[in-house]
Amino acid sequence: MAALEHLTALSPTLDAVVWLYLTTNALRVFTYLPQIRAVWRDCEGARTLSLLTWGSWTLSNLCALAYALLVARDLSLAAISAINLVGCGCVTTIAAQRRLQWHRQCKDALRRPGSPWPGRSAPACHGVHPGPAAGSAWTRGSRGRRPGTASTRARSA
Repeated sequence: MAALEHLTALSPTLDAVVWLYLTTNALRVFTYLPQIRAVWRDCEGARTLSLLTWGSWTLSNLCALAYALLVARDLSLAAISAINLVGCGCVTTIAAQRRLQWHRQCKDALRRPGSPWPGRSAPACHGVHPGPAAGSAWTRGSRGRRPGTASTRARSA
């Protein structure tokens, strides 16, 4: 009986937590869209995205969906978990596809006789060798050359 009184006393707090959870997770759906767009447009194999991290979030959302359906039997929790599963799954799947495409292009370009990229990564998009991310520390003042490469060693010598 004391437990029921405790839950009744916390009811406004629990209601606030439920609505906060629902609201933040409903808005979270929109936060996947810029990430999906960025990974979709990535021409360098989505190398800056951790497949381990996004894969673990996908698995976590799959477990949350199973919990919501089989244990809690809560359809609103299941819907939120399903939406988050789809969002994380999209980012993970697209990134994995981009990574595979990148590796295939690298292998193909390196196998070609007379490849202009001997021993380096091949280009991923439109015949342009992938450069550094915009604004990265080694691009400022280096004209797009990595420190320690032949072209920068010759200039600094």
